[in-house]
Amino acid sequence: MTQISIWLSFISTALAIYAAYTTWHDKHRNIEISYNWGNKISSQFNISFNFFNPSSRNISITEIKIIENGHSFSCPREPLLLMGRAKKAVFSASLPLNIAPSTSIDAVYPFQFLDKTMDLREYTLIFRVNGVDITQTIDLGKNTIDGDQFAKRFEKQLI
Repeated sequence: MTQISIWLSFISTALAIYAAYTTWHDKHRNIEISYNWGNKISSQFNISFNFFNPSSRNISITEIKIIENGHSFSCPREPLLLMGRAKKAVFSASLPLNIAPSTSIDAVYPFQFLDKTMDLREYTLIFRVNGVDITQTIDLGKNTIDGDQFAKRFEKQLI
């Protein structure tokens, strides 16, 4: 009888350790940021990101910066008009962006007042997530869209 209770104690301890580890692991998973597409209009880049929160806690993105020639440009905190017709308009996403656990959000952020001669190549972006800076290098020339494709992506919102 004591041998059975020892095995049951061992199994319950192992299961408790496994449950504690998986809970800790799920809570501390990092955000996944992917670049969808970019659009350049004069001295402004409109960049579409997909943010996925795999953790079991909320994540808040409070700042996004692009680094160009040693200068950093932050995207505005308030929504900016991306395009509009008559009474309908499409605005960029605002900051802070709060992402619930195990969800994904697509958002477009504008970066203004960049050098007009700035080409679409690899740039370093800094995302402030829950007070911690996450640096990511993104090739903005990879999925660049022109003005017509940009308008088509938002056409349904304008109708």
